[in-house]
Order: sequence, then C-alpha cells, then structure tokens
Amino acid sequence: MKRHNAAQLPVSYLEAAAMAFARDWIAAARKANFLELGDPFNTDAMHTLVRRAVANLADMHERNAARLADLALAGAEDAIEGLKDLIAERHARGLPLGMALGTFDTIIKDRPATVRRPRSHPPGNFLANFIIVCLLMELLRQFPALSLRRSSRFRPSACSIVSVALTEAGLSRGGEEAIRKIWERYGPPVTPGYGWNPKR
Repeated sequence: MKRHNAAQLPVSYLEAAAMAFARDWIAAARKANFLELGDPFNTDAMHTLVRRAVANLADMHERNAARLADLALAGAEDAIEGLKDLIAERHARGLPLGMALGTFDTIIKDRPATVRRPRSHPPGNFLANFIIVCLLMELLRQFPALSLRRSSRFRPSACSIVSVALTEAGLSRGGEEAIRKIWERYGPPVTPGYGWNPKR
C-alpha cells in the first residue's frame, strides 16, 4: 500500500484520510476470518483460540496435559472445553489418552467439571486488542505525521483515530486514553515480537 506523505497534508485532510483507512482496515479485519476464527472482535473467537491452544499444549506433553487438567478441574471453561476437544479427537483417531487425559475423562464422566465464573470483570478480548495494536502500527506507518498521542487538542493522533473508528463500527473500547492503554499492555512496548521500531 502506498505510504501517504502526511507531513504535507492539512490536519483536516490527514484526519479524514486516516479515518477512512482505519474504517476500511477494521472492516477488512472482521471479514478476514483470522485463523478461521471469524470476527476477532467477537469474544467467541477469543475463546476458540484459547481452546485450540489448550488442546495443542496438552497434546504436546503429558506434563502439559496434567497441568491443564488441574486448571480445568478448578473451573476454567476454556481449559475444560479444550481438553474435551482433544479427548474427542484422540478417540476418533484411535489414539490412547494418556494418564492425565484419561484421569480427567474419568472424573468428568462421573462428575462434570463446574465452570467458575470470575467474580470481577472478565478479562478483555486479547485477540481484539492484538488487532487494535496492529491497526495502530499500520496507521503510524501509513501516516507518518500522526503521533501515537495528541501533541495538541487540534491535531488527531493514531489513538484518537482508532477510538472513533471503533466506536463508529459499534466496537467501542473507550476514548483515546483507553486505546493508548491497550497499546501499552498488548503492543510493542511489552511484546517485542511485533518487530516494531521502538523509536517511532
């Protein structure tokens, strides 16, 4: 995609161009079916991803399966469902369950695992937050004159653009400051794997 020479754009045009880019990017991300999970802003997609991760980890090593079985029996819903998925898959393929999965299977047949809901607010959708961080990075790449935060109340920022675009799409995550906190918690400052230039 062509990089915009945003340094030469009037503020109003910069904001309009960045908003159009953010709207299109969000719409495309929701239709992209990332990892065949569907809309990443839907919490079902996040839970599906966690279930897959649980099944994959338990499948890798007996020790992983034992620890995840403990987590499942403590009431973690995604761990319960992920282990059930793995058990069903191994049965279908005629493979042995192993000690941890076999014990877990026997226990939940006799006494179905009880899901324990968190007493506090449930955690945010980390998959959606990952998508938001990726959008922020793309905005900063495509529109170099944008900063992550406002330098004045008259200039837009990447965080303010994303906040408005999400709200327009019915996906509000709060205002500019809330988006900046997502960047701090999930973005390159704490996750070097994005390959992002920290001098940006």
